[in-house]
Amino acid sequence: MALIDPKNATAVRQELDAALTRPVTLVLFTTNDACAYCDVTRELLLELVALHPRLQLRTYDLNTDATYAATLAVDKAPAMVILGGVQEIDYGIRYYGLPSGYEFATLLEAIRIVGTDQAALQPATQAFLATLTQPLHLQVFVTPSCPYCPRAAVLAYALAHAS
Repeated sequence: MALIDPKNATAVRQELDAALTRPVTLVLFTTNDACAYCDVTRELLLELVALHPRLQLRTYDLNTDATYAATLAVDKAPAMVILGGVQEIDYGIRYYGLPSGYEFATLLEAIRIVGTDQAALQPATQAFLATLTQPLHLQVFVTPSCPYCPRAAVLAYALAHAS
């Protein structure tokens, strides 16, 4: 049974067609060690990348590929790293857990930001980001049923991309 129903698949495909101007790679880390959502996250992402030729998925095991996970600062699963362009630029955008409910739109927006290389931020925010002299670790905790969480997560993605 498909996780993305045909009507939503059509809408997602149209959104991606309108938005993506360059490739986006989703790097998924899973584990067999008591990971309740790893399998369903993998299934969802396989369905998602099948909707657009500019999307690709690479899957790694958090334990077996621990060196690569550490390089990308991933320490739990399921985890997605969203890389942009042919060069697979890492903007520091991560998604931990299953992007279900309202959070599926958050994942799509992260893909759009990386796939267009554009994050909509106010000039004052961009100026503030330019003043940062050291890395800033920002985390947004969300729930699938919260209608307000996606906006906070998307803002964090835009900040990560722009900085």
